[in-house]
Amino acid sequence: MSNTEYFGFAIRDVVVHTINKEWRAGHYHTKDSDKTEIFVTVCGTAKLIWHDRPTPDKEYRWFMHPLTEAGLVYRVEPGACHKIVGLTSDPPFLTLSLNNQVYDEKHNPECEHSLTKDC
Repeated sequence: MSNTEYFGFAIRDVVVHTINKEWRAGHYHTKDSDKTEIFVTVCGTAKLIWHDRPTPDKEYRWFMHPLTEAGLVYRVEPGACHKIVGLTSDPPFLTLSLNNQVYDEKHNPECEHSLTKDC
């Protein structure tokens, strides 16, 4: 494994997200884009809510904590509807999104099914 493929793919796009007690995303990455997203939490806490597009009734929730506390990164595969709900504002939730594809709006459509509204 080379140092450019630590997560099993070369990182082609890095996005910094700051979320203050709100939600972000509510989309999925199309299968043909083959886009995988790794979230690395820097500070604050949030909930990652997701489901596979064909099975919206099987929703999952992960609490996202800083890498230095939890030792975890969060991987979202193509076809998974997902959103992040910030739970803290002091400090704000800050995460890095590491992607194997450069952002392209056509590969990030909104989910047809609502991810839990009572976040």
